[in-house]
Amino acid sequence: MPIARRSVVIFVARWVVTLALLAGLGYGVRQLFHTARLRGAQEVADDAARSRSSRRSTTTTVASGPSTTAAAVTTTTAPLGATGPVTPSAAEASDTEQDQPDSCGRPVNYDVGNVIDGNITTAWRVAGDGVGATVTLTLPGRVHLTQVGLVPGYAKVDQCSNFDRFPQLRRVTAVTWHFDNEVSLPQSFKDRPEMQTMPVDVITSTVTVEIRSSTPNPRLDA
Repeated sequence: MPIARRSVVIFVARWVVTLALLAGLGYGVRQLFHTARLRGAQEVADDAARSRSSRRSTTTTVASGPSTTAAAVTTTTAPLGATGPVTPSAAEASDTEQDQPDSCGRPVNYDVGNVIDGNITTAWRVAGDGVGATVTLTLPGRVHLTQVGLVPGYAKVDQCSNFDRFPQLRRVTAVTWHFDNEVSLPQSFKDRPEMQTMPVDVITSTVTVEIRSSTPNPRLDA
């Protein structure tokens, strides 16, 4: 069953990661990382503050999701970390279904790259219920993530038939998020074609989404 993994989003650097089970756990993991901080920059700032204690320093407060972190940095040092969009450098899937035709007979690609292309009408997809299937996102460094999420189905309307693909295909009902240092967190979803997020507090260079369950009896087993 093709699983449309849509938008695996981790708002720690505006990644829209919309993983849509059904016909495509997909859509922009580009916003998946919202408010991301590069830990390396923080360490540099901290070291600079300690080594230049004789210099006048300022306290900079940086918003990070639901919490705020204050850090002392010297006036000659760049701001602590950087909050904003972070684009994954790579995406890899455990399996991917081959191209399938839409209602007009045109082939539709379900490559895992659709997860990070920022387009909610594209998706990554696998055949069957998708249980155990994974998508791994490689970040451009160690990032402080404060939120993750995804669209749990193929949020697309076929341009030729006007069929709503979300109810036709399987939808993700539960996943496990895996981060560095063997940190894992579960998330469950409502049966709605919308971004559904949860707060996290992890520093990681990779994010893996593993499908744990999906809806039964689909019209299209994907």
